[in-house]
Amino acid sequence: MLTQVIIVKPIKILVFGLPGSGKTVFASNLAQKIRAHHVNADEVRERFNDWDFSEIGRKRQVKRMLYQAKRVETQYVILDLSLIHISEPTRL
Repeated sequence: MLTQVIIVKPIKILVFGLPGSGKTVFASNLAQKIRAHHVNADEVRERFNDWDFSEIGRKRQVKRMLYQAKRVETQYVILDLSLIHISEPTRL
């Protein structure tokens, strides 16, 4: 018997905006409706105890979130973060 395995990368949905704008509430509700994995920047920062918001710190944070997003088994993953300043494009 032949079994076929198809590996599909999850579709990433980026939710970003200013602090306090409702990103996390929106992302949480959307995640429930579409059965997506939700990666919240503040939760990741808390897990690593890394509150460095310099350019280097923000890039490190995005890398952590993308690493987590690659490991999920859902069709969609929602990345919820504040992007106040982007000096150069980051591939998501």
